[in-house]
Amino acid sequence: MLVLALAGGALTVGGQATADDTSSDATATAAAAAEPRDFGPAEADNENTARVLAQAENRRIEILAERTETSSAYANPDGSLTTEAFAAQIRVKQDGKWKDIDTTLSDTGADLTPETAVARIAVSDGGDTDLASVSDGGKTFGLGWQDTLPAPHVDGDTATPPRTHWVRARRSR
Repeated sequence: MLVLALAGGALTVGGQATADDTSSDATATAAAAAEPRDFGPAEADNENTARVLAQAENRRIEILAERTETSSAYANPDGSLTTEAFAAQIRVKQDGKWKDIDTTLSDTGADLTPETAVARIAVSDGGDTDLASVSDGGKTFGLGWQDTLPAPHVDGDTATPPRTHWVRARRSR
């Protein structure tokens, strides 16, 4: 018999063996308990649900209602709460949902843009003189180049121009 009791925000699990239990059932239960289980995302909509899940799953659970641009709050298996605060923004709200910042560049046609960023960022994908620009709150800052830019090599969040476009400073004697 398995008993689940919820009191004061804490979950208590208790059990009692019955005469019908066999040693093979007990061995199978012990083996199943030792295997890691996939409980799904470690998050809950509110603090009460997070506290129950944290204790039941023996892992910390993020409290989504407490999530901000610069912090995450967690319910811990021991019943305590933890907040992690970051010096800079780690996520943005898009279409009412939080998305982690992802600076991986993708070609959106006219330029290269990060998947998710705090501001609108555009990097040249070649064929024009606009090197890069950043726009936020109705203000834009951009850099240009005197010649038409070649297509850069893109690797994740980095766009590297061909070596012929690197400016090298020479030391004069």
